[in-house]
Amino acid sequence: MSEVDVGLKHSRGAWRAAVAPTGETFSEDSSPEGVLRLAGRIGELRPAAVLVQALGGGELPVVVALLEQGVRVRVTSKEQVQAFAATTGAGLSGATTVAEMAGTARLLGERMKTQEGDDERVHLLLARRRQVLEMRAQEEERLPGIEYAPIREDLERHLFFLDRQLVGLHERLLYLVQVVLPRER
Repeated sequence: MSEVDVGLKHSRGAWRAAVAPTGETFSEDSSPEGVLRLAGRIGELRPAAVLVQALGGGELPVVVALLEQGVRVRVTSKEQVQAFAATTGAGLSGATTVAEMAGTARLLGERMKTQEGDDERVHLLLARRRQVLEMRAQEEERLPGIEYAPIREDLERHLFFLDRQLVGLHERLLYLVQVVLPRER
């Protein structure tokens, strides 16, 4: 693992990444392909910390892609990034500020240390997410060929149930990777 930290912020339809302390910046569009390219590039860096500025759930594809790459990632709020920028004199709260925030051990503890068991829980949730997505794809594939109304309705109810399961899994994943910074007194 290298001693670089990565900050991610979404802006104007693209994910902006900044690497600290090198100052390297790069971006990818928000498409599924762009998110995979972004996660792959960040994964190659093997960063000590990745911090993503939250988008009210819109950060989920990037967070999942990074977690699937084996990258330890955390999510923080726009307000926390702005507060960090104000207290450190970092200026605008862009991806570079998020990267600096990721690397600030005073705020995040020992390199974004997690509560005991969080990494295992994340891996279990990712595995379950893959299972549910696979079940959903199978049911979706069956649906067009079913003409008998009771079975079709059953498949549609099951798809609805699987969608709700995915929402719950995504909420749990985001909860586990959320950073809550202590307030200044």
